[in-house]
Amino acid sequence: MIIKPDAKKLLELSTIELFSKNPVDAVTVKDIVKNCHLSTRTFYNYFNDKYQIINSCYFSIMENYFDENKDNLNFHL
Repeated sequence: MIIKPDAKKLLELSTIELFSKNPVDAVTVKDIVKNCHLSTRTFYNYFNDKYQIINSCYFSIMENYFDENKDNLNFHL
């Protein structure tokens, strides 16, 4: 079954795609919403600015990583 991402996830995926190709200073909120065909208003329903969405993306990536590797993680020093 195909699950369509919600608006927040689409914004995050757009951000990850744009920041993988461009420096942070070069990407705007307009670029992010244009890339995923959503409105600026939709962006601001979920995030205050591009730095907040960067943090959200980071935590989503890390959460996925930990979920995928939970059996092999070791935090011993």
